Amino acid sequence: MRSKLDILIELGLMAGAIGICILALTALVSADVVVPEGDVVAAVREYVQNAAQTGADVEIACRWRGDIVVEGTGPVALRVGPSNVEGTAGGVPVCLEVRRGEKVLRSLIITAETAYFDAVAVAARPLRHGDLLTPDAVRFERREVTQVLGRTFSRPEELKGLRMRTMIPAGRVVDRRLTESMPLIRRGEIVTVLAEVGAITVSTQGRALSDGAAGDPIFVENGERQKIQGQVVRAGVVKVIF
Repeated sequence: MRSKLDILIELGLMAGAIGICILALTALVSADVVVPEGDVVAAVREYVQNAAQTGADVEIACRWRGDIVVEGTGPVALRVGPSNVEGTAGGVPVCLEVRRGEKVLRSLIITAETAYFDAVAVAARPLRHGDLLTPDAVRFERREVTQVLGRTFSRPEELKGLRMRTMIPAGRVVDRRLTESMPLIRRGEIVTVLAEVGAITVSTQGRALSDGAAGDPIFVENGERQKIQGQVVRAGVVKVIF
């Protein structure tokens, strides 16, 4: 026959077991959701890659370490978009949201380090002011263009009619800002001036008061020493701007 002490011990063990079950159930219900670091990095990389909108190849490194832990149960989704933090040529801050349905559980600013590479024109030899960008003056090589993105030449035909505005050493990437169109008209040159009125075109001659490339505005002085504003059409020809 069991003693009172045995019965009390047995009841205590049962109560302890019930308590453990309750704790386990509570832990299961309130378990946190862990978003792996790899998922965070992949989401940021995909967004930056799609947002790049450039023909250059882009290498992306995400400045994020560690998993993201959010409270509660149920599946979560990652949404990446632009942030209001100013970035740099090599650093793109993005806003990553951890959502459960429409509810935003976490909002984080993560910076993606980017490096852009493309086959671009580089100086085949030292180029001086006024040198034409002819096929022997440049060669095309794969280079990192992060700092000059959007200011490089990737096709030979883009260099037609251009010359250097300043000197650059051999091997330097040719920056569009350092080039200019070849003048089709020189200052002091006698040019043909065209004036179109409806279907009628009248031509006369004048003296160019400055150099001008195709499409440039230019002033011409006519025989009566009047200044006429026009636009360079082609070599030796200016069209009057009314």
